[in-house]
Amino acid sequence: MKLIAHIVGAVIINALALWAAGALLPNFQLTPGLVGILAVAGVFTVLNFLIRPILKFVLMPFIIVTLGLGLLVINAFMLYLLDILTKDLSIQGVPTLIYATLIVGVVNFVFHLFTK
Repeated sequence: MKLIAHIVGAVIINALALWAAGALLPNFQLTPGLVGILAVAGVFTVLNFLIRPILKFVLMPFIIVTLGLGLLVINAFMLYLLDILTKDLSIQGVPTLIYATLIVGVVNFVFHLFTK
């Protein structure tokens, strides 16, 4: 039951983070509507649960050498992968990807700061 609550919470927070990025960045197009945003957030949550830990393990030396800034590269790759896998999201340009990574990272950081 606790796992389900954690997954639902992650989907909701990812939906808010993606919505914030879409509202703040002009080249970050997210399909309007709650269903589209939740679908993209669901895929993003699954990617974060399945692929992100593997990438963190494989790139651990890079993360250590960069003093944690390598995590931004992993987060940017996750958003890029999300853009490729879903038709409801379009990220146009590397600067938009970087800013979206920062927005999503800050929203998730604040959420985890208050839930622990």
